[in-house]
Amino acid sequence: MQTTFGDIFCILVKWRKFIILNLILFVLVSAIVALILPVEYTSTGTILPPQEEAGIELGFLSMLTDLPVGIPSLPGFVRPGELYLALLRSRSVRDSVIQRLDLMEYFGTQYMTDALTKLAGITNFDLTEENILVIQATDRTPEFSRKIVTTYMEMLDRVNQKIKKTSAQNFREFLEKRLAEADDDLKQAAERVRNFQMDHKIIALEEQTRTAIEMAAKLMAEIQMKEVELHLAEKNLDPTHATVVQLKSQLVEFEKQLDKLEIGAGLNSEDYIIPFSEVPDLAMQYAFLTKDLEVLKAIYTLLTQQFEQAKIQEKKDIPTLRVLDLPNLPDKKSKPQRRLIVMAAAFLSILVSIFVIFFVEYLNHMKTMDSERYEKIMQSWQTLRSDIRLRKKDR
Repeated sequence: MQTTFGDIFCILVKWRKFIILNLILFVLVSAIVALILPVEYTSTGTILPPQEEAGIELGFLSMLTDLPVGIPSLPGFVRPGELYLALLRSRSVRDSVIQRLDLMEYFGTQYMTDALTKLAGITNFDLTEENILVIQATDRTPEFSRKIVTTYMEMLDRVNQKIKKTSAQNFREFLEKRLAEADDDLKQAAERVRNFQMDHKIIALEEQTRTAIEMAAKLMAEIQMKEVELHLAEKNLDPTHATVVQLKSQLVEFEKQLDKLEIGAGLNSEDYIIPFSEVPDLAMQYAFLTKDLEVLKAIYTLLTQQFEQAKIQEKKDIPTLRVLDLPNLPDKKSKPQRRLIVMAAAFLSILVSIFVIFFVEYLNHMKTMDSERYEKIMQSWQTLRSDIRLRKKDR
């Protein structure tokens, strides 16, 4: 026989007193429990994400954080606030909080592991979409809940300072070694430039080349004039005449001087003359040497600046946290939520009542329609009751 909505309604009306009494019982019990449960208060503090500091190691991260979209989904990258979140959940920070507040005695625990478990049960850490870190602690007194949050912030700042100082120290030691290497490289490069200048008599290559060109132009003009004078003298004078001989001697001397400038013929080690034929090669070699020297100078300057910044960073002893909201002193309880407890108990009473009602109605229907099956069920129930009584007696 199929059960209709009308049948269900009739059954509920029939058992209405049971439903109402059961509801009242559950509500009363839940209300008493809610009143007995100790009142708890939740203190909340918020911290802004860590501010990035200028440095070589943060350059790429700073470019990423300037993007108009978030990057938490990128593999290998975490939001800055997640670093703080990991530190708060670390064993070192939690141990420090327990020791600072003597929580093992407060919780009545003998082992640190139990104290850590209880501390985790009354604290909560969350990271908002805006990358703001939220720290919450719940306790029976508002003052102590605020004290827990305050201590967490202090321990987080202390651990963060220690990490930053260690990182700065390692970075400073690396820069110190690299700076010494750069100093040696710079000295060697300067020595190579100096030796090259001494070997090739280079003081200022461009100025020396410009001067040599001017000298060569003057010598060529003098040579042409002397050739004209010699041509006229040879027409009018005897070849052995002193004037002709002198002009020829002067012409030869001018040509020698020009050869020195052009190909370096007859140059002495004391002459600071760069032949034109050697200028291109010397200019290229000198340019590469001076380029290496300037690059090493720039590297040395950069390393020196970074080294000084690392020394300052290593000596810093200032708070590293940017607190947005200090832990508040809660004036309103957060637990127990009595209204929610009573409403949940009322809903549970209705479910239990419906289950009991339909189970009893099912048994009554079976007793009428299928007595044999009903007897088997009752026998099984009596067997279970007998087993329970025997166990109680054994105890």
